[in-house]
Amino acid sequence: MNTKKQDSRATLLDASLDFIMNSPDEIFEAYLVEAGISGDDAAEKTSRAIEGALQRHQAALKSAALLNGLPVSKQREIAGFLGVPRSVIAAFRERKVIVASIPGPFLRKFAVAIGSGTEALLECLALPPAGQFAHSYKSDAKPNTQVQTTFEQLLIDSQVSSEKLAELMRDQD
Repeated sequence: MNTKKQDSRATLLDASLDFIMNSPDEIFEAYLVEAGISGDDAAEKTSRAIEGALQRHQAALKSAALLNGLPVSKQREIAGFLGVPRSVIAAFRERKVIVASIPGPFLRKFAVAIGSGTEALLECLALPPAGQFAHSYKSDAKPNTQVQTTFEQLLIDSQVSSEKLAELMRDQD
């Protein structure tokens, strides 16, 4: 998506939120009536959306805790089950992998291996990279931000064989 389109969408979203938050009740209710939405329906939909987002976030945090709490022995076991080096598991723990680049079958197998649901694992991996601000100390240098990489590049960097790479990158079970 080009930047101009993103900027105009962001501006529209900001204006919409400003209207919702700051318009007088009569004007907002008239807008809802004109749009064919009752105030009760809007409140109920909003509550359901917030509750759903909260549940997904809590599941993501639970998956993050599972990932972060994996002892080395369990990481080795999972790496063996998935057929990848342990460095790949470490990259997932640190959320260094671009989520959209992970094949579905691998993601499902990984979720099973850590005892999580696939959706919860996806939400967990979408959280900001771990360890970004884990340590606070004085320094003359700026902290560097972690760069995320594609799943395929992670496997290549981990020296996975080309045959195994092709097998892991297959997008079908």
